[in-house]
Amino acid sequence: MRTEEFTHVLMSDVKKYPDIFHVKIEITKTKVKRSFTISQPFYDIVAKYIAKRPAKVLTSGFFIRYSNGKCHDQVIGKNKFSGMPRAIAEYFGLEEPERYTGTYSLIQHEEKE
Repeated sequence: MRTEEFTHVLMSDVKKYPDIFHVKIEITKTKVKRSFTISQPFYDIVAKYIAKRPAKVLTSGFFIRYSNGKCHDQVIGKNKFSGMPRAIAEYFGLEEPERYTGTYSLIQHEEKE
């Protein structure tokens, strides 16, 4: 998914089934709608994320801000999403974390070694 596409995912775009989540991507850069499924082991992670969502959140956006142990009524923007690969690389102590962007994959990193 493109960074901006994450910001357009709504709660209504994520359907829960007994063993999968079905996610529809309605707004895309190419104007072609897509969908995918999430199964184990990520199913449990998504279920926990949804369960932590406060009932009083006014936004219908799927991804909301989480800080200091609480979810907040604010959607995550594209700049926050684009910085996540670098933050993950820093957390795991990988070399050159600044190179982890939406276009730099772990596979490319492993090929260098």
